[in-house]
Amino acid sequence: MSVRSGTAGRDSTGMAEPVMWRVGVVVAMGQQPTPLVRRASEIDYADVSAGDGTRKGVLIDGEDGAPHFAMRRFELDPGARVPEHTNAVEHEQYVLAGEYTVGIEGDTHEVSAGDSLLIPAGAVHWYENDGDEPGAFICVVPNGDDDIQLVADEA
Repeated sequence: MSVRSGTAGRDSTGMAEPVMWRVGVVVAMGQQPTPLVRRASEIDYADVSAGDGTRKGVLIDGEDGAPHFAMRRFELDPGARVPEHTNAVEHEQYVLAGEYTVGIEGDTHEVSAGDSLLIPAGAVHWYENDGDEPGAFICVVPNGDDDIQLVADEA
């Protein structure tokens, strides 16, 4: 791994702040996160309140010392539904298992293991697992608060 020193800015006295550049990430000296390995057996899953047959487990987030992103794992039972909604933050997702349908901004996508998705902040999206097998995906979002809004039915 390549590590370079540099400066990312100036502190309040005008002195350059030292940084380390590693794999495209700027980490302030002395503030590097502590490495973490979390076992699958250590993850607690909770039902997603707006989704039928959907659970979420937080794999790593800010409480674990991750400075920028939260990584979560979602499970979709056969027949699972998550209604149309928006989030204030972007989502990057990687499908781990199953085949299910994702709607994003009016387009419908059939996804399966190995597929990746980018759901921009504010994009209306939803999930349905009409298959006989469970689905699962990793979802990475920026750390911090997210404003989730359900889209009301217009019927």
